[in-house]
Amino acid sequence: MAAAPRILIVTAAFGEGHNSAARNMAAALEAAGAVTQVSDPCMIGVPRTTAIVNWGYRYVTTHLPNIWARVYRSTDNCDFSHQRSPVMRWVENALARLVEEFRPDAVVSTYPLYPYFMTRISAESGVKTPVFIVVTDSIEINAAWLRAKCERWLVTDPATRDSMIRKGLPAEKVVDTGFPVHPRFSQLTPVDASDDCKPFRILYFPTAQQAFLRRHARALLDVSPEVRLTIILGRNVRPLYSRAKEIKDAYPGRVRLIGWTKKVPQLLNSHHLVIGKAGGATVHEA
Repeated sequence: MAAAPRILIVTAAFGEGHNSAARNMAAALEAAGAVTQVSDPCMIGVPRTTAIVNWGYRYVTTHLPNIWARVYRSTDNCDFSHQRSPVMRWVENALARLVEEFRPDAVVSTYPLYPYFMTRISAESGVKTPVFIVVTDSIEINAAWLRAKCERWLVTDPATRDSMIRKGLPAEKVVDTGFPVHPRFSQLTPVDASDDCKPFRILYFPTAQQAFLRRHARALLDVSPEVRLTIILGRNVRPLYSRAKEIKDAYPGRVRLIGWTKKVPQLLNSHHLVIGKAGGATVHEA
């Protein structure tokens, strides 16, 4: 019997989409018989710096989206094929150690910078490990995803594939797989189209801005007495709980509060409407 393929999946904490894609890809590959390992070379190599940058990323994307748009587009002009940053050298070394220790048959990256590192790691070690890139962005694709060397780019939808091909990638190497959702979705039944919507169940993923939660929740609940609101607080439990509890108390029996949960697939399939930030993972799962 042939040995199970060993797949190293590397991700980064900058936005939940990278991590979600990595976890879901691992679950699917393991179900197919592969041995997987999900690792974050940034957290391994520079944990404090990564935590600070991640906090800054979440703050800017939540409170200063126009500035984030400028930063995102500015990286189109960056050349990541040459290592210039001492900090990223530590991240690259962490990835090299992961490859040496796990000895993967292939590396799957859900973050755009690691494939550049893999090119140098393979050149230095003399061992060429196939690299596959899971592109977590849609439609407007940053150039960082496009310039690295890899076996295939796995993308979220046909429009994204067409966009990447127009930018010069070989069509045979860009594969429309869809966003990697958890295999559990294939076992779930969504709300039937003929459902009478009584009650009308809304799944709400608020941002960390407290005022928005109260304003949005009241507006949704006041539309109809049939509305039932499930509020997913996630990592924002501490800043949002008091406002969310206020809403729950004001609308008895109509509001459910949930903190961090692994049951998002079940929740998405049991509600009629999803409201939240248009993150790649959530949009494709919904």
